[in-house]
Amino acid sequence: MKCLTLHRHWAWAIIHGAKRVENRAWTTSHRGRLAIHAGLRTDPESRAILEGIGLSIPRDVIGGVLLGTVELVDVVSLEQGILQYGLADDPLATGPSCWILRNPRPLAQPIPMRGRLGLFEIHDTLTGMSTEYLTTVEAAAELRLSEIRVRQLCQDGRLGRKIGRNWAITRSQLEKFRELDRPSHRPAGS
Repeated sequence: MKCLTLHRHWAWAIIHGAKRVENRAWTTSHRGRLAIHAGLRTDPESRAILEGIGLSIPRDVIGGVLLGTVELVDVVSLEQGILQYGLADDPLATGPSCWILRNPRPLAQPIPMRGRLGLFEIHDTLTGMSTEYLTTVEAAAELRLSEIRVRQLCQDGRLGRKIGRNWAITRSQLEKFRELDRPSHRPAGS
């Protein structure tokens, strides 16, 4: 799997669904899952920028860790991004190359590792696919419920946990919910 190291506050914002565009001076032909690594450094302006658009960033955002994965769906110029993806309303889209990101999946636990410049390879098992969180859309599909119903279950405390602005559900939580929600097979009248 490809991995990208970013300054820690930007990486946090991507994994928590608040930053949907990564701005780069270069492009890539890679599309698909992309691991996000929070570097040890922080951009001095990043906290102020993110808080300026209404995000509350924890004081203890750690660096030197793999945070999760996102889907890299496209890489376009800022001009193309404005036309194709409506980036004119996104204050975090500055280009020149806009990497369009979707479906962030935070890891259950960040994994300490060294970052590198550019895109680099990590082993797929390092992202701990079995411990990644599912989005409410993915959980709804697996449970054969509406996304609205899954969000209600999350808000009621029966499923998942809130990470940033998004609800996240582990596979083990999904299995426990299936067990608890399964109709009883008792004969009528007993």
